[in-house]
Amino acid sequence: MNVKNASDDKLFEAAADSSETIEKKGFTVQEIVFVAICAAAGLLASSVMPLVANVPIYGIIQIAVSVQTALFISLALYKVRKRGTVLFFAICYAVIQLFMSPVMFFMSVIAAAVVELIAAAVKNGYKNNAMRYLASVLFIPIQMPFLWIYYKALTKELPESYIGNDPAFIILMIAAVVALNILGTVLGNLIGRELEKAGVLKEKKKK
Repeated sequence: MNVKNASDDKLFEAAADSSETIEKKGFTVQEIVFVAICAAAGLLASSVMPLVANVPIYGIIQIAVSVQTALFISLALYKVRKRGTVLFFAICYAVIQLFMSPVMFFMSVIAAAVVELIAAAVKNGYKNNAMRYLASVLFIPIQMPFLWIYYKALTKELPESYIGNDPAFIILMIAAVVALNILGTVLGNLIGRELEKAGVLKEKKKK
């Protein structure tokens, strides 16, 4: 009987150790749910997108969604500072876009992959505050060059009336998008800090 109890205790300890190892290496259920909620909230806040989708101005969609998207990415990273967070956010965020505009889905995933590569090259990744800020600032602007390449090189259907053929205008729009993403990042981190103080959002720190 004692042998059986001892065996059960060992199995329980092994399962607990395994669970702890998985939690340290990957995402917990709570973290997955939190990032998914942030992505859904970001997409909902960006529901203005269809209203400007047909406006023939390069970067107008990115202008419309920059603040909201950067805010919720920074909020997700404020709590979940693990590799893959931005990519998982992007997939959740873009899955609805897949049915509306497949190219926007792929732009989001490509941008997230680029951000993840940058984070992988930075010491401590998203635990580095500067990298967290950079990730939420860059996610939308990174999509713009890829979108331009798609229009010009792949579809070749960019109309002459499309406002954005002037390189100076393109640079101006990218600068505006970056500025709006900086604003969204600042707001997201301020909200995260206040939620943390209130005990609603606690930063996940490595022991």
